[in-house]
Amino acid sequence: MGRFTLAFLGLLLSFVIATNVWATDFGTVYQDAKIQNAVIAPLPDTGSGKLVLRFNLTNTAVDKLTITGVRGDLHDASHIMAELGPDKFVELDSLSILSEEQLDMASAGIHIELDNLRLPAGPDRTVTLNLVLLNGEMPFKARLVDATH
Repeated sequence: MGRFTLAFLGLLLSFVIATNVWATDFGTVYQDAKIQNAVIAPLPDTGSGKLVLRFNLTNTAVDKLTITGVRGDLHDASHIMAELGPDKFVELDSLSILSEEQLDMASAGIHIELDNLRLPAGPDRTVTLNLVLLNGEMPFKARLVDATH
């Protein structure tokens, strides 16, 4: 056999025996949303005294938006809660909103509980938070209100 034939067979054999490696593009799709009317208030009608976060959200991303929680300097943890009935809630691991969809948390019976929320010092009634998404975080501000607002 000639050198060309041996080189060709060697190359062919290397393709057959070699471990297949597939390139996958894991590029992050920028998740974006518009948050409006973000308020932190006592959970109404339960008497529990828990402070919860509610907001209106519009998913302006090209793909679904998945919320996994909320981070901030003034609370320890967050829990996404869905109302099943009067005083009956279930915790959700995440909350997905399809592209170009809107979520009004109050009318949907959804809120985010903020564990051990420490109220900001001074007259400022806003809290800076980060909406935790599958592909990053989105900063926003929420207004502290009492149950009557």
